[in-house]
Amino acid sequence: DPAAARRKLPRLRLEHLAPQPPRLPVKECRLSNQLPLLVGEVFTNRVSYLQIAFDLSTLPTHLSPVLPIFANFFHQVGTSEATYDLIAEQQAEASTSIRSNLAVCNHANGTAGTKNLFYIYMHCLDEYLPNALELLRQQIKNKCFRETRRCQELLREHWTQILAELQGNAIAFATLRSAAGITGAASLLDDWNGFPHVRRAKHWKELKPQDFRKNLDRLDELALWLAGQTPCAASCAGSAGTLQKISAFLEQFPAALQSANHGSIAERMDMPCRRREFFPLHADVSWFARVIAAPHLSDPHSAALEIYAQLLSCGHLWREIRLKNGAYGVHCQYSPLRRTLILQSSDDPNPARTRTVFDQLPKATAALPWNDRDISDAIIACSRGDERPWRPAQIVHSALLNRISGLTEELRAQRRRALLDQTPESVREGAAHFWTQFSARQNDCLLGPSEYAKQLDLSTFHI
Repeated sequence: DPAAARRKLPRLRLEHLAPQPPRLPVKECRLSNQLPLLVGEVFTNRVSYLQIAFDLSTLPTHLSPVLPIFANFFHQVGTSEATYDLIAEQQAEASTSIRSNLAVCNHANGTAGTKNLFYIYMHCLDEYLPNALELLRQQIKNKCFRETRRCQELLREHWTQILAELQGNAIAFATLRSAAGITGAASLLDDWNGFPHVRRAKHWKELKPQDFRKNLDRLDELALWLAGQTPCAASCAGSAGTLQKISAFLEQFPAALQSANHGSIAERMDMPCRRREFFPLHADVSWFARVIAAPHLSDPHSAALEIYAQLLSCGHLWREIRLKNGAYGVHCQYSPLRRTLILQSSDDPNPARTRTVFDQLPKATAALPWNDRDISDAIIACSRGDERPWRPAQIVHSALLNRISGLTEELRAQRRRALLDQTPESVREGAAHFWTQFSARQNDCLLGPSEYAKQLDLSTFHI
């Protein structure tokens, strides 16, 4: 559109942003067993939501390798009292959905270490909540992996899903691989969800029956460990009676000492930085990711770096990689809690030029003509997520992770003020600080046709 036409469009301005972000509609209750329960005060349309987090810091070390398989299959196998078919039927009758996953929480105040979590998520209609909670209790206390044939079928299905993900979401694998070694948390996420997990799933799928049974025994041992744990936190949302029923359910767990220390299970910190890796895919284009170490949320330049990443995504990188280089997508993201800055290109026909653009960013930044309006637009883009309405499932998940990571309302307000204070000069200063102090620790990973490995002098790895 002509510039004159664009100028007539309505625009958000900085004065439209509140000086503080809207508070999360959450209140915290402390149950009789000292378990913190976060309650989302949102309309749920007669649906109850519950999320429970278990701290993995006391998990026996020899069970860590089977944890990703356990989390993937937890809600897809039966218990010691009922087969999966029967449990699935009972959950359908109670309109209940139960899922599980793993998470890594970095502390928002900059404290060293992470808190690694196994969390279970459930939702159901309000009227069936008592039945759903009993089904959830059975899943936590009586989980069993004795259905060997069922587990073998799940592994075959899981392997098929992984292959589809490699083709359909290759950039996620490239990003996980690039981030590994930058921080302990990034290495752990790669181990759980990236190429190490792909290798693990392939190995499990090819095991002989007797070896497969031994691995299932370790899953049973992990289930037994979980049955003896007390959650470190929980969150919920629902109608007026939901809180009372969920509180009674959670108070059945024994009281646990709440540690302020962020312990963690073994993390793969042995991976070196400055890696340049390639994974071959049958495709006509490539997916390229570079992950660079970055300052923490508590760093005084953190807000400037968030603005800088937004300006690159919608400005310089968009022009150089999408418009001039023909890549379908390009993205720059700064994660202040994970302490990484991510550069990505998707469906990229010329990754060599993309890498050159990434390499030249420190010099190119000094010449970028940012003005006050550019900075204002970037501040709005970085703040708009806080202005959106909260959905029940979203508030339950965010409230739980914010509580565990220590991301308080005060810290959220400080972040908004820091963003609003940014100017072209402060953003340039923050970008210069980043490139000078942090950019030495970075990794590249490219997925795509095999000829790119030699063209870009990358080390090829296979699963």
